[in-house]
Amino acid sequence: MFVRSVALVAVLGLLVCASPAQAGAEEASKSFVEGKALLAQGDFEGALKAFKAAATADPENKDYAGEFALLRRVINMRERIQKEDDDEAWLQLARGLYSYYRDHKVNDEALAIASKIHEKLNTGESAEMLSDAQLAADKNDEAAKLLDGLPADKQTLRTRILRGIALARVGKGEDARAVARQLELPQDADAQVTFDAARLYALVGERELALSTLRRSFEGTPAIWLDAVKAEAKESKDFQSLASSAEFAEVLKAESKVKSACGKCPHASKTGTCSSQKPGTKEKDAGCDHDKSKQPEKE
Repeated sequence: MFVRSVALVAVLGLLVCASPAQAGAEEASKSFVEGKALLAQGDFEGALKAFKAAATADPENKDYAGEFALLRRVINMRERIQKEDDDEAWLQLARGLYSYYRDHKVNDEALAIASKIHEKLNTGESAEMLSDAQLAADKNDEAAKLLDGLPADKQTLRTRILRGIALARVGKGEDARAVARQLELPQDADAQVTFDAARLYALVGERELALSTLRRSFEGTPAIWLDAVKAEAKESKDFQSLASSAEFAEVLKAESKVKSACGKCPHASKTGTCSSQKPGTKEKDAGCDHDKSKQPEKE
């Protein structure tokens, strides 16, 4: 714990000595941190105001302006989805919102939208989304129940991995280890799948396999998202057994081997893919394959 009087003196000293530019940057950083906290709590309007304050105080910082613009579009999407009657358009908006919520750790909202998506689709993909959201919200028993009851024809590689994570978290270590032993990752497995597999390996004590798979995930993550994915790895309780090791620190130095990614819209995820992408479509907007006609109008 900091001694309050000492901290106060230090802050006052900084305010006296700081230049206007430094003071503006510090105020912007404070507002940005506040915005992220408000967003995680589901206070979208409060977060929008905080991001706007950050972007105004430090207009040279592209991250602040980008988060402000992105959240405006997400709020627009939240309003549009309430009125959307077309199922395909609704699902496209829902997938985009889900990606944004998960990437920004708005876990309650991610869980709510994933539940609606799974109710509509009831597919392996929607089961992935829902169980992923359940695990993010520490609803481990619910995730295990969902995935244990998933019919064979709806199981995917990722649902099997997430089931192993859920089993490990609820104390069924031997069952989780059985899932890990049976796991075979294809060479073209995407970065999200390999990241989840690394989580499972870490939870069941497969240390070396966890580290090598995590490195593979980092190398398969587009550079635009790599810092965020590494931060997620450092924060994840699933990697708690590895986090303080020199080997883990070395893996965190891995660089992306992916040349381009979708990062221009709220549909983008940390794997660099657009959540509304359709197989066989060609690149349109800076590598994002979403249909521009379905996007919110520019603010």
